[in-house]
Amino acid sequence: GYVAEGRPVHAGRDRHVAITLHDLAPLKASLEANEVPYTMSYSGRQALFTRDAYGNGWEFGPPVTYRGATRLFPPYLVPPQPAPGEAVGWGGIPHVGLLVADTPRAKAFYCDVLGMRDETDLRPVKLPFAGLFLRCGESQVHILQLPNPDPNTAVARPALGEDRRTAYSVRSLAPVKAALDSEMCRHLFGCKWAYEERATGAGEAAVASARHSLWGAPTHASGRDRRRRSSARTRTPTS
Repeated sequence: GYVAEGRPVHAGRDRHVAITLHDLAPLKASLEANEVPYTMSYSGRQALFTRDAYGNGWEFGPPVTYRGATRLFPPYLVPPQPAPGEAVGWGGIPHVGLLVADTPRAKAFYCDVLGMRDETDLRPVKLPFAGLFLRCGESQVHILQLPNPDPNTAVARPALGEDRRTAYSVRSLAPVKAALDSEMCRHLFGCKWAYEERATGAGEAAVASARHSLWGAPTHASGRDRRRRSSARTRTPTS
């Protein structure tokens, strides 16, 4: 079955964000009291999946659920006991789940171009669909080769930076931009990879947003995206 305008009932079969918490029991009690539907992990893990009112998928579980799925388990993923007056002790984000149509193509982008580390040997073999476990800094990206219920062309999506996205900090944007501009990237995907760079705050830092299709044919930036990219490069930052 499907809910949230065509999205799968089980958010673990959709793009989602995972968050650790101290105990599932109080969260389940709150969801049930507020009549919010949820599903438990299909693989038997201690993980609960639900959606917000906008269809965004969320996964929650105690630390034991995620320790065996990664080679790096930073201390902030271990949640404290709830503070007085609070029901849940929150930890951090062990992974995000992203949808793709072609796992080898996704691996070429995330590993060969961006340099993420492949930890797919830790991925449960009983999962009934193709995918990857990739390390990005202290967290993981889980690649899910499953049907995509969203529009998948640049003209059908909001402009770069205005769409759903995952943000990661890097020491410098220079190697990221070099990788996206590289001949290897052009060779692998048949076109220049679209990205946008913007100044933030008072200009001390910059943010690059990249988008490309891992769903078959390359997706080129729309005219709207190109106009926004041009104005972003010339705009004077304001406080």
